[in-house]
Amino acid sequence: MMEQFKKTVVGFADTLTIFKNFLTKRQEEKQSFKVEDLARDFLGPEFTEGLHNAAQDIKILSTLIDKINVPNDKIISMAKSTPFILADRALKKYFKGAVTSVIASKIALGRINLTTLKKAFQFGGYDSVKMLLAENINNKPRVTKNEKTIKAIVDRLDQRDKTDSIGLHRRHPMQRSRYGVDLCPTAVITTVACFIASLMTEENKTLVVDCNKVKRVPEKVMTAL
Repeated sequence: MMEQFKKTVVGFADTLTIFKNFLTKRQEEKQSFKVEDLARDFLGPEFTEGLHNAAQDIKILSTLIDKINVPNDKIISMAKSTPFILADRALKKYFKGAVTSVIASKIALGRINLTTLKKAFQFGGYDSVKMLLAENINNKPRVTKNEKTIKAIVDRLDQRDKTDSIGLHRRHPMQRSRYGVDLCPTAVITTVACFIASLMTEENKTLVVDCNKVKRVPEKVMTAL
């Protein structure tokens, strides 16, 4: 559904930004840019009825765009693509508390989404993420060269990556009940997954899963239920 949406809706433009850009005198005089005030001043009092209803607001805004005579190419130049908006939203949510929303938006503006960042981190850790964010584009970094900011981003990626991996470790024994896999194969698969995810080393084997552990997990869950 989302893919179909992105094919149909290529982007969004903020009408407030458009109106402020074209109605410079109104902005200089610090007049209101509320929909009802714009509708009254440019379209007439009768157009203020039924506002604050989504469908009606869209009709009025469209009429205002036509009345003010905003060219389509200007609207397009001020619009943000749907992929950017989705990436921006995901990045802000993921990095909340780690970096500012401004940095998250700069990452999205640099055409970097969360999936790309995660792949860079998994491929080469700090160095790969730094290379991606600090890439020189027209003598400016794609996002930032600030070491503190990059470290904060990498730390969050590292934190979430470990959390996801631990979640994988905890979930695997339960898959035995779901898919009917025997105890020992489930134990082997889970142990290998932990090793691949770097949760276990030759020195630290506390996460090794044996057949009995696989058997106990569903029993504990059933008891808790």
